[in-house]
Order: sequence, then structure tokens, then C-alpha cells
Amino acid sequence: MLQTYAWNLVNHTNSLTFLRDDLKKRLESELGNVRFKTCAVDAQDRENFRTVLNMMRPWLEAHSLEASVDRTTRIAELLADEESVAPLPVITAVDTLIETLEDELKRRYFLYMPAEDAKLYQYPAALFSKTVTAFPSVQSMVNGACQCYALDQPTACVFHCMGVLQAGLYAQATALNVAFNYPLHLAEWHTIIQRIEAKIREMREGLPKGDLRDDLVSFHSEAASQFRYFKDAWRNHIAHMRAEYDRDVAHSILTHTKDFMEQIAERLNELPLPILGVELPPVGGVQ
Repeated sequence: MLQTYAWNLVNHTNSLTFLRDDLKKRLESELGNVRFKTCAVDAQDRENFRTVLNMMRPWLEAHSLEASVDRTTRIAELLADEESVAPLPVITAVDTLIETLEDELKRRYFLYMPAEDAKLYQYPAALFSKTVTAFPSVQSMVNGACQCYALDQPTACVFHCMGVLQAGLYAQATALNVAFNYPLHLAEWHTIIQRIEAKIREMREGLPKGDLRDDLVSFHSEAASQFRYFKDAWRNHIAHMRAEYDRDVAHSILTHTKDFMEQIAERLNELPLPILGVELPPVGGVQ
């Protein structure tokens, strides 16, 4: 998808139209209609037209408006003629360029994006600054969540939100030394959360009473409960294409995802981390 700004086109076409009208009115007023076809375009007129065309051409090329680009080339060739150039051919050439541009734009489809959505589309990482730092692999999912919301694709936004959350779930499982006989990414959310909750019980039963245990149990219990909530509320439905979401619901889920991931990013990341230097006891508690 090409990101573009309408002001470029408006500015260029307005400038070109102004030069054309100014040339026509000035010469008609000064010379009269009888001599209109034979009076030369002066050097300043040529330079003004060249300046506008040189600014306009890159925008036309970027939007693949080939016929309009060809028209700018013809005008430039006309102005480059060492012989005297009459105003009428220049004015006619500009009129043809504008008509060609209108015809080509009819075959293009542009999406308008309000300023708030445009900011979200352009700078998605700004909403998830801590998240993308702690979980670099999630950048594309963050982009997808924010940009799909900005493009009014709420169900797709929710899908990508679940992808963002998955990085956090894997990080918690890694931090708690949750192990499988197969790669973690092949495990289902339900199974991962069950194993995480088992590890939390080990901490509660096996670690000495104190602030450290309370802090660990509280943090991981809250995170696990949130992952289970996300799974039951949205992840299962979106993963199996059982639901569609409107923009308001998608906004709520995006905000909830952002708040949760930004919070756990302060304690978890994608690297295997020891739990504050404390090894978990074996299953069944301290012997």
C-alpha cells in the first residue's frame, strides 16, 4: 500500500492552474486577442512552469500515473524549444495535462484516514513502546494490530492483538521453566496456561514465605489469569474464525492488550530469565 498525502497533488495542480491562468489573462490583456497566438512566452514564465513540473513529476511517478507523466514531459519539451514559444500551445498543453490527470485519478482508489488513525497507522510502536523493546519479534503483530484498526478492519486488529499477547505468554512460560517434549510454539494456549499455573502452585508451596514469594506469586498469578481471560474471551474465537468484531470492541481489545503487555514488559522479555536468581523447587515442594 502506498502512503500518500493529498496536499501534494492539490498544491501542484493549483500552482500549475495559476500559472496557466496568469499567462492567459496577462497576455490577453496586454496584447489583445489578435496577437495572442504569436507572442512568445518569456523566460520567467518558462522557469515558473519548469519549477512546478519538476515538483509535480515525482508525485505522479510514485502513483504510477504514466500518462500524466508523459504530459509533463511534453510540456517540458515545448518550453525547451529554442524557438519562440507562443502562449496558446503552452496553455493547451497544461489543459491536456490536467484533463489526463483527472482521467487517471478516476481509475485510482484512495482511502481517507482521520488524523488520529493516521498517527496510529504511521507510528504503531509508540503505543507499545515497552512491548516492542521487551519482545522484538512482536513488532509485525503490533504493526498489524494498530494499522488494521486504523484501516477500519476491526476483526483483523483483534487477530493481531492475540499475536502480540502470545509473545507475552511464551515469555512467562520460559521464565517459569515450563517445558514440553516439543517446541513451545506448538503448544496450545490452554496447555501452556495450565503448566504456568502448576508452576505458580510450586512457587506458593515451595518457596519460603516472604516478600519475594508473595511478589512472584502475585505477578505470575495475575498474568496467568489475564492470559486465560484473553484466551476464553477472544483468542479461541478469533483463532477458529468463530466471531467478527466491530470497531468499538476492537478498540477495547487493543487498549486492553496494550495496557497488559506494557505492564508485563517491565518484568518479562523474550530471553530465558531466572526468577530473581531463585530456582524453583521440584514438583511437590521442598523436600
